[in-house]
Amino acid sequence: MNEKAGDSGLLQISRNARPIEFVLDIVCVVLGLPLATVFLSVVVGRSPLDLGSTHQLLVDVLCLLAWISALIMSAEYQSKRRSGFRDDLWVVLRTNALACLLFGAMAYVLKVMDVSRLQIAVYGVLISLLMLISRYATRSSVYFLRASGIDTRSYLVVGDTEAAHRYLAQAEVYRRFGIRVIGYVAVRRGVLDVAYLGTPAELDRILANHRCDGVIIALPLSDPDIQRVLDICECHGKSVELVLDAFSSRITQSTVYQGPFTMNLVLSSIPHTPGAAFVKRVTDIVVSTLALVMLSPLFLIVMTAIKLDDGGPVIFRQQRVGLHNKNFWMFKFRSMYQGAEALQEQLMLQNEMSGPVFKMTEDPRVTRVGKFIRKTSIDELPQFVNVLRGEMSLVGPRPPLPNEVSKYQAAHRRRLSVKPGLTCLWQVSGRNNIDFEQWMDLDLFYIDNWSYMRDWAIIAKTIPAVLKRTGAR
Repeated sequence: MNEKAGDSGLLQISRNARPIEFVLDIVCVVLGLPLATVFLSVVVGRSPLDLGSTHQLLVDVLCLLAWISALIMSAEYQSKRRSGFRDDLWVVLRTNALACLLFGAMAYVLKVMDVSRLQIAVYGVLISLLMLISRYATRSSVYFLRASGIDTRSYLVVGDTEAAHRYLAQAEVYRRFGIRVIGYVAVRRGVLDVAYLGTPAELDRILANHRCDGVIIALPLSDPDIQRVLDICECHGKSVELVLDAFSSRITQSTVYQGPFTMNLVLSSIPHTPGAAFVKRVTDIVVSTLALVMLSPLFLIVMTAIKLDDGGPVIFRQQRVGLHNKNFWMFKFRSMYQGAEALQEQLMLQNEMSGPVFKMTEDPRVTRVGKFIRKTSIDELPQFVNVLRGEMSLVGPRPPLPNEVSKYQAAHRRRLSVKPGLTCLWQVSGRNNIDFEQWMDLDLFYIDNWSYMRDWAIIAKTIPAVLKRTGAR
């Protein structure tokens, strides 16, 4: 009896995690005021008498109103089965930014002058930290309870495709989400590692005889049974989740376009939204401009060294293939003797790379200065000009040569669906130890899983990767 009562209490805590989270946010807002006061008094040395004045009390009231209003307007309390701590971080930052704006607006309207910006900054930072800690504690507690079998959700899987296998594997790995699969419905028996419940034709009977919280449809969109499955689930009032396959997953990257006569669904081969592409382009412009200005002294030194080495041109232009299979001139500091491209055919037997790409560690065509600037990747720096011009991006698959593209298989050509980049996953994953197929797989993984923050993670890994190559003997 006591154990059941205890489990019931824990079940209620797990199911009411979102209202509990809201109450904890309110507590954080209220606690932030005295904590900010202590910080300013002890650390900054501000007088407690000033902090207790009538003016200060008015500021505190405005703070409470601003932050509580921001919680109501902006804070989200998402299902812990459908979100992660990264979502909590975004909500907390967004809510506190809105609260600061609301406080500024109220202080301006009410003509509350002489407000300490340091106090508001300290207050905002403390509340952000407190909210993150409380949300992390709440999420961890809910995860622990659900991993222990409390507050689980039971689902029935329709289909025995690769998507179904993937869903079952993820449910097992992420037990903290409390997902339990009671069985599967498919034509074939004994395919999945859960109970076989029957065929799709028997789904109506199966749903009537088995209690479940929802149905997972792991069928391709072209499957003739999918509409019937959806209709039956609707009749039984079951929530439905569709596990997307390689084709249907493109819907998440699509745009609905209202034409003059019809409504069209424009499918994209990349996960960039127009807004994300705009931010990526702005970042390219800002960073490449700053890099060209800051690196200009190094450019002069390298150009002088190349000129003194053999008297030839300092910039090497080479046609590369960019976005949508369009050619452009890529710039590099010249690291080989003049006319080196004509000698490549003679060296093909010493190619160290599989596929249509040529790589040779001890290439006899490389000049003395070229060996150093290649080893340190300095020869690639003029490509910031290509980035500024919009032909390349900071991060993306490295631009191939036209003769390499002509030998690509169909799957490899998807590399050309995004702008080529200065650096990529291949660059930071030990490029000399990766064969051509692995290289292509890394580029396609980058395209399919693109995010703005992943770009910055690759940029951050590029510097130590270059330093490691520079120090290698």
